[in-house]
Amino acid sequence: MLTDSFVLKDKDGNVLKEKMMVQHLKVFLDERGIGEDDVYYIRSDVSGNEFKVTAKTTQEEWREYADGCLRLLD
Repeated sequence: MLTDSFVLKDKDGNVLKEKMMVQHLKVFLDERGIGEDDVYYIRSDVSGNEFKVTAKTTQEEWREYADGCLRLLD
């Protein structure tokens, strides 16, 4: 079974967390809190797609990114 992993970086490129599910990174950021000027980037190992996360990122945007990455594993 093919799996993916995701890396969360801050705007300076520092790795903050690595997880097997992007939803776990959302929970991490929700608990940490995202300030108005904060910018984070999540990169999928399988797709290579980078997802920019700010305080204005919607639940629907998170879902679309996660679904797009998951489809590559099918």
